[in-house]
Amino acid sequence: MTASFSYSIWHLDTNRSSASHGDLSNNGDLQSYELLENILSTADIPVSILYGNHDRPCEVMRHRLIKSITFPNWQILCLDSVKPNAVWGEGRLSTAELAWLKQSLLHAEANVLIALHHHPITFTEEDLSWLNQIHLENSTELLSLVAEFSQVKGIIFGHIHREVNKQIGCLSGYGCPATCYQVSTVNDDKNCQWSGFRVIDLLPNGKLRTQVVRLPSLFSTPK
Repeated sequence: MTASFSYSIWHLDTNRSSASHGDLSNNGDLQSYELLENILSTADIPVSILYGNHDRPCEVMRHRLIKSITFPNWQILCLDSVKPNAVWGEGRLSTAELAWLKQSLLHAEANVLIALHHHPITFTEEDLSWLNQIHLENSTELLSLVAEFSQVKGIIFGHIHREVNKQIGCLSGYGCPATCYQVSTVNDDKNCQWSGFRVIDLLPNGKLRTQVVRLPSLFSTPK
């Protein structure tokens, strides 16, 4: 997993991109965050993070918790969707987090991309329905809020360890694969079993251009 994640950072560094992540550690131990920071510190790009349900906040990563990231014509708003004492790994946006988002959108003059860890979508496929148990509980509140602001162009999320491209109302929703193991079904293409990451280009005209990059077999080999 360390090798595949390092490769993804190298790719982003080579292509002069910026990156964010979620579920930085599997068990939230300090050693894993120190290892992660050692990897990220070698990158010649700004890297911000999102905590996931497997994480435990620590001082080592505090400087990478950036709520608002500004680019020419764009702003990325990062939301904390971790629910304290979650039973299954489900997420929830606190009242304070939703209030911060609303205020940020009221003052946003650029196009906006929203990033969070938990998925605000429902899966209808029977073999993926278990993912609905660990989704963003108050996704309706989130989607109702962002629907009021035309400058919001899309939502990106992790957590589900698989690629998703889905229209969420008038927004584009993008799920990111993991740099470790993937969640796949028998109907998925074999490439979906590769670890990977998503690259998003924020275009000057307010459009998003995105692709998923699959990594070499550093973690596992598709069968």
